[in-house]
Amino acid sequence: MGYTHPIVALTANVVSGQKEIFLSNGFDDFIAKPIDSRELDVLLLHFLRDKEPSAGKQPAPASAVRNEMTEVKKYFLLDAENTFSVFDELKPKLQGVNPNLNDEEIELYKITVHGMKSALTNINENKLSEDALKLEQAGEKRDFHVIINETPMFVDALQLLVNKLKLSEET
Repeated sequence: MGYTHPIVALTANVVSGQKEIFLSNGFDDFIAKPIDSRELDVLLLHFLRDKEPSAGKQPAPASAVRNEMTEVKKYFLLDAENTFSVFDELKPKLQGVNPNLNDEEIELYKITVHGMKSALTNINENKLSEDALKLEQAGEKRDFHVIINETPMFVDALQLLVNKLKLSEET
């Protein structure tokens, strides 16, 4: 169709050999979810900065890097607040031995923990991101034992992290 700019595939489909399939179908590169912000940064630099003449280009000052991280944390905090809202909404249905989540609610649960998994990875909170992955997988399998027992611990750990980040912004 005449489009000449780079096209990067972004997918959660990370089956072995998938990258080669995307590249053979015309994509310039491939990145898998959850997105590692460092990997994405390298990819963007490759396709944006490295393709332009470098005359006069200076590395970003440390203050710009700090500002960028502040923005990432700001969006993380918004994502976390949304997560708390969803979990508050689902909490009554996640209590007891037999939760009564319908298909729409279990989908909301999975989407929510999936989003937090990526957001946590972006701020290098890998252990909590792994916990979110475990909850996402439990949602996929409808493993209510894991969901009921581990969601409260995840929410508590997430709240501690949010409090820590808010406190560090105030100082």
